[in-house]
Amino acid sequence: MSVLSSPRRRRRLSWLGIAVGIAGLLVLGVLLIPNHSGNLPQHFSNTPVQTVANEKEVPVTAEIRREVDALFDKFVPAAVARRDTGAAYDLATPTFHADGTRASWAAGQLPVFPYQPKGTTFHGWHVETSYRNDLNLQLYLEPAKAGEGPIAFDVELRRIKGRWLVDSFYPRTTYAPTEPASGKGRVIRPAPEASTLPKAHTGVLWGVLAGFFGLILIVPLIFFGAAWLSNRKARRSIYESDG
Repeated sequence: MSVLSSPRRRRRLSWLGIAVGIAGLLVLGVLLIPNHSGNLPQHFSNTPVQTVANEKEVPVTAEIRREVDALFDKFVPAAVARRDTGAAYDLATPTFHADGTRASWAAGQLPVFPYQPKGTTFHGWHVETSYRNDLNLQLYLEPAKAGEGPIAFDVELRRIKGRWLVDSFYPRTTYAPTEPASGKGRVIRPAPEASTLPKAHTGVLWGVLAGFFGLILIVPLIFFGAAWLSNRKARRSIYESDG
């Protein structure tokens, strides 16, 4: 007697298939969720507990804006446009030129992206975070030559001994070349950004998920299909015996 000949057994096997698929999906979820638990080493000390106070942001005053404008008016032509890279050394913090010397900066070996900006003043910046001795800004520069696009720089400034100095300066966003727009000025078209998620990892993950979801659907279909074939054979044998 076939196992699938009994309706009760077929129902039980169908539910068993569904349960197996759901259990597999749960196991997959557990495997994909990072596990940060476990027995981590613990270190104890008798030293007093130190508390760290979060520094509060402060407004950017008109005086600070004048100082930052003056700094950019010197640093951008000297370092970014490469007109006097040796002079740019004195406009940067010791941290920023820690990997170089005054001589290497004067020779053009400095950690600043080269770019030829338009104009002689560079005040197109806005504040992202502002602390008493630390500023994070975004500086926007227009190209000097046609056919090149604007560029936005992420800049960090630190105030050391009363002077604002450049602590980091790197490109954040590059734009496509500007184009005239029938009497409406120029249109800035941001360059497309690449996805940060590796394609190979995404494909494997979706493949595994699709496999488990398919298992939930396919297993019951197999059992129902086998039961249908068994019933069909049984009916055929009955008709042949009657005939």
